[in-house]
Amino acid sequence: MGNCTVIIVRAAFREIQKLSYVYFQDVAEILTQMSECNLGEYRKLEGYENLWRTKRKDVRVIWERLNSNVFLIIKAGLRKNVYKNIIENRDRNQPLTLADVLEIDERKVEDIPTYKWHNYQSDSWYEFVYGGYLYSPVLTNEQKRIFAELQTSSSKISSNFTNINSLLIQSAPGTGKTVCAALIACELYRDNWNIVLILPANLCDDIRKFTEIKKIIAEEPKNFFIGTFTEWLSQSAPDIYQKIATTSEELSALQAEARRRVHDIPRSQYIGYRELILYRSFVINRHKSNQSKHPIYYENESLINQLKTINENNRISQLAGKRNWIEGVYLITENAHNFPNANRTIFIFDEAQDYLIDELWAIIKMLERWQTEYYHTSVLCLLGDMNQRIQPVNFDWGQLQLNKRKCLQYNYRNTKFILKFANTFHRFAQKANSGRKRLPEISNPENTFEVGEPVRLLECNSQAEALEILEILSKKFLYISSLEQRSLLRRVSSRVKIIYKNVPENYKNLPGLDYLNVQQAKGREFDVCVAFCVFNGQGLPTFEEANNWYTIFTRPRYRLLIIAITDEIERIGRLHFQECQCSTSQNLEALDWIIEWANGENLFLDIDVVCDFIYEGLKSHPLQISWDTYAALRLARVDLKKLAEIENNAIRIIQSQPNHLIHEELLKADNILSLVDKIPLKCLLLRALGNYWQAIKEAAPLKDIDFQEYQNLILRIADELENKGMLYEAARVRTKIGIEMPEHFPFRQEISNQDGSLVSLLCQAAIDKLYYKEINHG
Repeated sequence: MGNCTVIIVRAAFREIQKLSYVYFQDVAEILTQMSECNLGEYRKLEGYENLWRTKRKDVRVIWERLNSNVFLIIKAGLRKNVYKNIIENRDRNQPLTLADVLEIDERKVEDIPTYKWHNYQSDSWYEFVYGGYLYSPVLTNEQKRIFAELQTSSSKISSNFTNINSLLIQSAPGTGKTVCAALIACELYRDNWNIVLILPANLCDDIRKFTEIKKIIAEEPKNFFIGTFTEWLSQSAPDIYQKIATTSEELSALQAEARRRVHDIPRSQYIGYRELILYRSFVINRHKSNQSKHPIYYENESLINQLKTINENNRISQLAGKRNWIEGVYLITENAHNFPNANRTIFIFDEAQDYLIDELWAIIKMLERWQTEYYHTSVLCLLGDMNQRIQPVNFDWGQLQLNKRKCLQYNYRNTKFILKFANTFHRFAQKANSGRKRLPEISNPENTFEVGEPVRLLECNSQAEALEILEILSKKFLYISSLEQRSLLRRVSSRVKIIYKNVPENYKNLPGLDYLNVQQAKGREFDVCVAFCVFNGQGLPTFEEANNWYTIFTRPRYRLLIIAITDEIERIGRLHFQECQCSTSQNLEALDWIIEWANGENLFLDIDVVCDFIYEGLKSHPLQISWDTYAALRLARVDLKKLAEIENNAIRIIQSQPNHLIHEELLKADNILSLVDKIPLKCLLLRALGNYWQAIKEAAPLKDIDFQEYQNLILRIADELENKGMLYEAARVRTKIGIEMPEHFPFRQEISNQDGSLVSLLCQAAIDKLYYKEINHG
């Protein structure tokens, strides 16, 4: 059997997500067979240059063969839906191409975003479709060209000012910077490089789930680091790191000295984390430069001048002998040793625009020292976007005195409508920055891969009315999710992302809504999202506000809904919404529009959320357990104790139903194709009927598929019997996984590993014992 590569365009996942459970599994079967070079029942589509289809029952998968063993999946779904925009014509003179089907320019085809199917076990198919595919990206040709510059010998990546090599990538949102960072790190590691991949805290967990990253982490390498800058510092010199003041300690010292010495700062002026960052950036920075043209400095000049009057020596004295952050960073990098494993190291900083110049300059000096003292080849790779600054730091590409910047052209995330809307709000940043350093170019909407739909604006008269809209959205979510009884994962993944500026705490627990501020949303992406009252404020929009809006509006891939009150809209100006589809609170169709596509979100399943869905589902439909319940529990990383608790609660609810209905559900459960989902679910129903030995028999095939799962299931059944006082039966069940019966149990040798009625077995054992006793005594 062959080994083929299957890659899938992102748009195909939207259609797969809409399929019912059975059809959902059929697609998995087709892709699995294709990965084994088995094309199933297939034929060429007439009138197309290189388009084929494979069918399985009512499901159709449309694909193109890129070469002998690489297949590109273009569409997948039911027969009645999948042929949209595909019209067969046997007499067509000019065959249509892939670009015609995807409705994109022919020049973009080689750069269309795709994801690799790794022929996962069937239970992982859920995770893959509902966002897991994002962890298996394939570099586009444009991204490969950037990558090629680092794959070549380091001497070809020359530097103008420093002794280290560097690659700077300034690119707009959605251009795949983080994907490049992750995949470049993996490839160079395999090529015997030392890797340090520095990420924002909110992206670390995401990137660690990348397929290639997971493989490397599993090797427990000593020369592959992935984490935050703070984590790298603490690992590089733990003794020094412990002597650095915490952010909280530094802030307290700044606040105390400001109160004592700076009388001209108004009492209403709050000294918080933002002010501390400004202080680090523009007051005590070591890497001095002309700051007057920096947009952050210009917009905060008055406050920075007030912060400059703070006596730094007095502030340091309040740190009880600890170093401030900048001093600590320099001290660690001055003492950090190079990696012993190889003589080539690359430091990759993602979202570089949110770092202090001093932080990056300290790394540059450290890499120069390694290169000079140890002849250690060093490369610094910085990826960022100056138009997405959400921290008031002094970062500027030019101040680092490194190579000429490079740029990625295509936007792989947003639709044309969304990007055009986001670009409108970037003009506020340009206006606020007038006369200062020129801002980088933004993405051209023509460089997207889908046109999409207009952004929608839902206007409310007041904040109270806007909050009522959130309540209605939550209720709509609950209603829609109640219709998805057979797919727990679809219900969970349909939660709506709300990016907000201010929301009362009592609204943050509304079912189905996930709240993120701009810091939490930065670097992430969602199929759809809602921007809630983000224009709240006074006066002309600031540079910082404009950067936040631009960042927020570039998070969604397909659909964006703005909920704003009239005062906010008037503050911004209605002309900025002229291409939006506008409505008021009297017409809430936009909420249905959002919920319709509120899926495909990467599954970070919270076990409490999963439990709520399971119990709510059983409460409404006691027997209609979602077919993918056990897949969801595995993805939520449920421990055995919690799993037993969930099963026991479910069994109590199921037992309240008539036995004949439970038997009917047992028959329906045979529709589940994944054995690791079907077996524990059927066992659950059998346990509710009290048919424990039938459940043991049903579980047997799991032994050869996943012994650990089999063992855990057997133990849960045994524990349940033991809790019912059936100690002998529990001991018999445990013998199925090699646990011997206690020595004090009568007839333990005679009935170990025997199935059937315990009473019958004990009686037979007693009879046999009496028989042999009589024989032995003549």
